[in-house]
Amino acid sequence: TGSPSLQKLLDTYKLQLTTEEQSFVDDKVNTLCSLINDHDVSLQKDFTKEAWDYMRSERFFGMKIPKEWGGLGFSTQAVSAVLAKLATHCFDANATVAVPNSLGPGELLARYGTDEQKEYFLPRLADGTLIPCFGLTGPHSGSDATSLIESDCVVEKRNGELGVRASFK
Repeated sequence: TGSPSLQKLLDTYKLQLTTEEQSFVDDKVNTLCSLINDHDVSLQKDFTKEAWDYMRSERFFGMKIPKEWGGLGFSTQAVSAVLAKLATHCFDANATVAVPNSLGPGELLARYGTDEQKEYFLPRLADGTLIPCFGLTGPHSGSDATSLIESDCVVEKRNGELGVRASFK
């Protein structure tokens, strides 16, 4: 309605992880951190096979995917707690787990995918068989997202309705 109430948000949403989510943060994330040495990852530019296998077997790539598709079905708050803890130990682990659980297609497929798409992709995304990536580039920026100068959309009012006009050049 244009006048959000912080108190209503606090009253509506309980800021507490489920027992399962808290256990994952306390146990699985700590175990993953013990398998990763940030300095070694920086030098090798990769995780060990043991770390990759652990992330796959414990469904680190499927935290936002519903349980019925092989994921963990975690809340956004739980994913945030996992990422916060990983970020204190190894940025690369944080980014590797963050992309499939935020920019990756898992949650979008679960909500909007066809049955065929869900059946094929969601179990494979949840178990790490498929690991999505995210790319952002432009002709003048390479992979530096902060230097993007292109404009791809304009917010405008048309016929009394606010909308977005997109251009794909």
